[in-house]
Amino acid sequence: MIVRRKGNSVNFISIIEPVPEGQMAGIRSVEMISGNQLSVKISGSEGVDILNFENGNPGKFSVSHKTASGETIVLKSENK
Repeated sequence: MIVRRKGNSVNFISIIEPVPEGQMAGIRSVEMISGNQLSVKISGSEGVDILNFENGNPGKFSVSHKTASGETIVLKSENK
């Protein structure tokens, strides 16, 4: 995933997913989540990922992954 931000109101997110020949892509949709912080929802064949960027900073983020079975996995950046 590549995240870039310029100015106060421009957000652009691009996801590059390698897909082996003969298989289908796992990512189904990508959408911005409205709110006080920059957040993105990525829906895929293996569940949903929610990315939260603290204070709009792409270097400080957390990722919550919710699997189809309901399990949640959380990862946080160590960037201070």
